[in-house]
Amino acid sequence: MARNLTRFSRDYRIVEETKELCPEVECDGLEYMEVAYFKHEEFERRDMLHSILIWALPKAWIWTKEERERRPASYRLDLQGERGFRPRQASLSVQIIGSTIVALFSGACIIAPMVVMSIRPGHSRNLITVSVSVILFGFFLAAVVQVKSKEIFVAAATYAAVLVVFVGASGSNG
Repeated sequence: MARNLTRFSRDYRIVEETKELCPEVECDGLEYMEVAYFKHEEFERRDMLHSILIWALPKAWIWTKEERERRPASYRLDLQGERGFRPRQASLSVQIIGSTIVALFSGACIIAPMVVMSIRPGHSRNLITVSVSVILFGFFLAAVVQVKSKEIFVAAATYAAVLVVFVGASGSNG
């Protein structure tokens, strides 16, 4: 059961605020220094890109309509600039903007090295371009999108294979 719960707070003041701001969370009977818990399903795991978008976009864009209706006090406090009141789920606008950024970066990751290798061909230059591109691609996956290690390995290996095929094809032409 403990694996399905996340500790929210040990501070009684926070527990009291939670009772007021999130009436759907049952906090009755908690004493000082006891712990209030939320279920994991209530929170969406966020990657760095979504966190940056939530920080940068207007606050009215980041809240879903359902969550604004379910947590009006939290929404109001977030609009007033109070810290710690963020939506539990990413809104459609955050998801669309984040997906667009990832798609543009993914396209640039394929096109930019190919352009560099086409303009100034050379085996050592091509291998350096592939190496740097694969490292930057893996870093983007790890730091910004925050995917699991095995997914980074598979994606970076696939990406490297695509670029190496381009190196091989350009080597046979010239």
